[in-house]
Amino acid sequence: MNFETKYLIRWGIPGWVFLLMSLWPVAVFHANLPTDNPVESISVIFSTAAIGIVIGYLIHQMYFAWSWILGFGRRSILTSEIAELIDAPQPVEKAKWYKFRERNILSKKRAKEYFNLEFEWQNRLSKVKEDSRRDYIAKRYAHLLSTTHSLGALCFSLLLSLIINIIHYILMLVNMLSYNSLVFINIFIISLILFPCYVNQKYFSENVEEFRNKFLKDFYKNS
Repeated sequence: MNFETKYLIRWGIPGWVFLLMSLWPVAVFHANLPTDNPVESISVIFSTAAIGIVIGYLIHQMYFAWSWILGFGRRSILTSEIAELIDAPQPVEKAKWYKFRERNILSKKRAKEYFNLEFEWQNRLSKVKEDSRRDYIAKRYAHLLSTTHSLGALCFSLLLSLIINIIHYILMLVNMLSYNSLVFINIFIISLILFPCYVNQKYFSENVEEFRNKFLKDFYKNS
């Protein structure tokens, strides 16, 4: 798979999921799709696919921005042991959610922790002499990291779809939109999909950190 196709699919999946889970109840209810005309149907499919890629790319950026802003406020990516190995300051503690100034300072410190850790990881990895071992570690780490972010973007896409469907359902309850029972069914379906996706994303996120930390220990031990 070449570069363009790989990234088009990676960006497309969150966008296509968002469009599907947000719009299919409305599409089925109104039934205005051009199913009788093959040319128009194909045009709709290709247009939707192209729009989904653009939306998926934007969802990826929103996910990364959200993770960057809030991720450093939750916990440190450094452990005390790794901080000692790479000669970095000890991990800083969490700040109270209502202390915005402290949380801002904390986020900046966590960002520095991340940059320092990422540099040490790449630096140590580049010094591995065995090509096969270095390639395996790099590819495995890239796979875990890519899967983590793909699942994160998918969760973000499903969350946005869930919010839209809930708003749609509330508007139906106050009689601002026509009633559509499929919206309630869709909310239930999204919730069922979102939970395992979130669990898997947390699993891969912790997995990639453990993978990096264990190999960092190994690099320093054998250096």
